[in-house]
Amino acid sequence: MLQLVITHEPLALCYESFDEMAKDYYRTTEASLGVPPLDFNWPHFLTLERTGHILCMTCREGGLLIGIVFYIVQMHPQHQTWKIALCNTLAVAPKFRGKGIGRRLMECAEPLLRLQGVKRIIHGFRMDAYGTIPTLFDKSGYSISEVAYKKDL
Repeated sequence: MLQLVITHEPLALCYESFDEMAKDYYRTTEASLGVPPLDFNWPHFLTLERTGHILCMTCREGGLLIGIVFYIVQMHPQHQTWKIALCNTLAVAPKFRGKGIGRRLMECAEPLLRLQGVKRIIHGFRMDAYGTIPTLFDKSGYSISEVAYKKDL
């Protein structure tokens, strides 16, 4: 039986562990196909956190980081009365996937985002990496609101 601890944790305390987990994931899955090597701009994210624009939730099992979700919290650029949370990263270590950890991380973040005045949460998803939209979002009450197109130059 897993002994999971999901908590609001400063990104400054967990980004190094997450960076290792994410790079391992990208090295060993199809997520890395067609994109440059993963290289987070941690100074940028830590500056956002210091100014109150990051909300990070982690999941640990026996102290080991096995899941994370972090959001960039900001005013909507076209609707200045709406605060939004853009999910920058939702990640669960491969051997822990399919156990509801991602959904639980998102659910635990929602009340904290609501307390910060967030009116809408936006999760992006790379169709080119995974091919289908995971049922995680439907099961968690999300709906498709926009479609993004890309063109490599």
